[in-house]
Amino acid sequence: PLIVPRIVVAVGLLYLFARFGLTGTNLGLVIGHTVLAIPYVVVTLAAGFQRFDWRLDDAARVMGASRLRRITSIVSPLLMASVTAAFLFA
Repeated sequence: PLIVPRIVVAVGLLYLFARFGLTGTNLGLVIGHTVLAIPYVVVTLAAGFQRFDWRLDDAARVMGASRLRRITSIVSPLLMASVTAAFLFA
């Protein structure tokens, strides 16, 4: 969906939704917007995970931090900028 023009995706979704009876429904609108927004979210989060230094998580594990503690104190704060940007794109 990032490479294909929006109108092509929209026409394709229209034909698909017509087959399932979702044209003109709120569910069809939500699914269509979700399909168009997912690539932006994936690219943003992938960039955040690529930039993340996993050695920090390994160091916390070696020091005895539990999985939940590592996620809440190390991973979440460092990835919060990427998650926020992905949320805004979505």
